[in-house]
Amino acid sequence: MNLLDSLAAILVAIIWGVNIAVVKMGVAEFPPIFLAGIRFLLVALLLIWWDRPPWKQMRMIGILSVAFGGLHFGGIFFGLGGVDVSIVAIFNLLSVPFA
Repeated sequence: MNLLDSLAAILVAIIWGVNIAVVKMGVAEFPPIFLAGIRFLLVALLLIWWDRPPWKQMRMIGILSVAFGGLHFGGIFFGLGGVDVSIVAIFNLLSVPFA
């Protein structure tokens, strides 16, 4: 792995780490499901310009969006409202080896 790859990996880890803290601050101001919806809306608005949406697969994309956006991230954001950030970060990252 060259230096640029190492720096990119460190940057990704920093962004993921800061993400949970920023979401914790957001949950203090907004309802968790609303915050998850805003997150996915912003991502969709940023990515829509890169490629045309696959209209034939829109039904499956909608189902996955509700499952991941509403249930997964909504649950994480709801959990952040009641516990410490570090606990949610650890449980969130533990989902990777179990997936």
